[in-house]
Amino acid sequence: MSQKLKNRNNAAASVLSLSGHSKLLLRMAKHRELLSLIKAALPSSVDAHCLDCSINDKGGLLVYCENAAWAFNLRFYAENILSGVRAQGERVNSVRFRIVAPSMTQPGRKSRRPDFNRNSAAEALGVVASTMAQHKLGLSLHRLALTLLSTKNAG
Repeated sequence: MSQKLKNRNNAAASVLSLSGHSKLLLRMAKHRELLSLIKAALPSSVDAHCLDCSINDKGGLLVYCENAAWAFNLRFYAENILSGVRAQGERVNSVRFRIVAPSMTQPGRKSRRPDFNRNSAAEALGVVASTMAQHKLGLSLHRLALTLLSTKNAG
């Protein structure tokens, strides 16, 4: 093979790899934009607990959060999230919430059993309770949040 042909093949290969690299960068930028759209659809007291997201081929949106209490709380904002994401032209049919394993958010951690963070759970329950203050369930959630905070040092 001539040197000229080798140079042409190398140039073509570098353009293709750059193209793949550019595609990856575009996907990453779109991913960050999607996460910021989700966070924009949420109250400021809740948005920090959305850690990541993805959309599957069928239009299912997965939102990853830090624990079960926040997954429960975020379900109350599912319609807000869907309408906010759809308003920007994303084709999303549904939203589901998943918990990120503690080992993924805390490097070096080996435990497979998730931590129970009383403060985070109490905060999440308090937010939900405040939206249902006149309802018996809201009062019960508020009492549960207070119990979690009062037993913080006991367990």
